[in-house]
Amino acid sequence: SFAFIPENENYDSANVIVGITIYNLALYKEHYTFEQILTDDTTSIRKQYGRKMAIWPVDSMFNFNGEIVPTYYFNHPDNFIPVVMTSYYDAGSDMIIIDLSINDMYPRFQAEEIFDESLGRFKVLKHGELSNK
Repeated sequence: SFAFIPENENYDSANVIVGITIYNLALYKEHYTFEQILTDDTTSIRKQYGRKMAIWPVDSMFNFNGEIVPTYYFNHPDNFIPVVMTSYYDAGSDMIIIDLSINDMYPRFQAEEIFDESLGRFKVLKHGELSNK
């Protein structure tokens, strides 16, 4: 796991964090599909924050390669939820989860623009391929 934060901010107090978590699915692929894992993850988020937690898909979120990356908005009408968007990328034997977290004073629309830009820079390379960009 790792995270991107705005320049000149600290991890423990950043206004915006784009977190990346890579899960090795080799142990689970025989029992679960990418879609099942994605459903389980969003279901556990709803259980954590309650029935009022709104989760809805975001249309047309693309990575650098032009691939659609399933992305979801999270919102709770009564409580501030720091994780406001999550994208899931099926990398074969790995699942890459990209989260957008904000503090309660940061404008959500600005954070979403940062997230969209970050996802648009997410480039998938084939094994052994070097990027020139």
